[in-house]
Amino acid sequence: MIKFPIIAKPRKGSRSVGIHLLYNMKQLIYDVEEMESMDIPEDEKLMFQEYINSEQYSLFMFLMMYV
Repeated sequence: MIKFPIIAKPRKGSRSVGIHLLYNMKQLIYDVEEMESMDIPEDEKLMFQEYINSEQYSLFMFLMMYV
């Protein structure tokens, strides 16, 4: 059994681009059917995960090396 809400996010990418919450089975079915109707590579499709309601932190690092 699926416990909602769940989070849908792209398999690749960064930050919170493309992330959205699904609150019920109707929304999940819609997302799955929408993905199946598109001709996109597997690594560009959505993945679904348990949503954990807590504070979130992001860390972006930029490293520049001089040769």
